[in-house]
Amino acid sequence: MTAAKVEALQKRAEEVGERQASINRRLFTLSQADLESIRDSGWEEYRRGMEALLSEEKALFPAITSLGEATAMQAPEREKAVQNLNSWR
Repeated sequence: MTAAKVEALQKRAEEVGERQASINRRLFTLSQADLESIRDSGWEEYRRGMEALLSEEKALFPAITSLGEATAMQAPEREKAVQNLNSWR
């Protein structure tokens, strides 16, 4: 993989990581709600917040999958890595 490709992947990974971190921070805040039941006055706000987070998380899945595919070793690279590991035995 060329240095330019590595740099581009690193940038994408950082962006995806920031988006995920933002979702996690807001999830933590929402999960602090002290709701007795769905009849609680804050329930609708909680529900809307959770639905928004789930929607954002779902939208993030393709970017996560793309990063995984881009960084996965291709068969020749994987074979070479296995051979290198085996040579250390």
